[in-house]
Amino acid sequence: MKKYAVIRRLSALILAIILSAGTFPALSESYPFVGFTTTSLNMRKQPSSTAQIVDTIPSGDPVIITGESGNYYIVVHEGVQGYALKQYLVQRGNPIVTQPAAPVIPTAAPEEDTPYTMLYTGMEGEKVKTLQQALNELGFYSGKMDGDFGTGTKNAVISFQNKNKLAATGTADGAMQKLLFEGKPKNSRGTATDVKTVSYLEGAEIASGAKGDAVIKLQLRLKELGYYTGAADGICGSGTVNAVKKFQKKIGVTQTGKADAATQALLYDFSAPHVNAA
Repeated sequence: MKKYAVIRRLSALILAIILSAGTFPALSESYPFVGFTTTSLNMRKQPSSTAQIVDTIPSGDPVIITGESGNYYIVVHEGVQGYALKQYLVQRGNPIVTQPAAPVIPTAAPEEDTPYTMLYTGMEGEKVKTLQQALNELGFYSGKMDGDFGTGTKNAVISFQNKNKLAATGTADGAMQKLLFEGKPKNSRGTATDVKTVSYLEGAEIASGAKGDAVIKLQLRLKELGYYTGAADGICGSGTVNAVKKFQKKIGVTQTGKADAATQALLYDFSAPHVNAA
């Protein structure tokens, strides 16, 4: 208890000094600096939406911002340190602007341009969830498919990179994702295989055996138009393939049973015909 009391007094002193100066960091200044919460804000033990809450900061309270990690700032509030979402912290009513990192001059050929979004620690959303599903399929990831790029996802990415002889950065860059979704990556046992999880790219082909959220979306749309009557289970089985063929026949294209980019564009268009349309 004595240690935490000292930490609280020290952080309060730092905060008072910064506040008394009456200035805030310009674009060229660095950490630490003071920010204010725009709403009651949870401070977490790690930069993750599922991490343990270590403090709740009242709306309008000042905090010392000492660094950042992905979508989170590293903050100190009344002696307690943790992580808080950047979007809910401002500088006296103005969005926080910090100095962008200096550009890194590449020492080798630049990475091939890909349509994939770089995914890294602190990111959240459907793209991260799809990455987790693909890594789980290959045996590298066993955590929740929650779309939260935390330590478990980072470790899975590193394991994938090591097994496939890529730089073990823990960041899923475009080159890694292209190999994962479009190539024949090695699974956790070292066997080269095709990943059945469909990538998050718009129009990524969905064929027999494919699985994932993109398949669920396809099934729901086919169901809405009356071509599919099965469960939206995220697995492209014979029922889904036959439903795609029915739709392709309806619109007058070759009945492959594969939902390629062209088929999906017509399927998701507002004018897509219902199965009973004349």
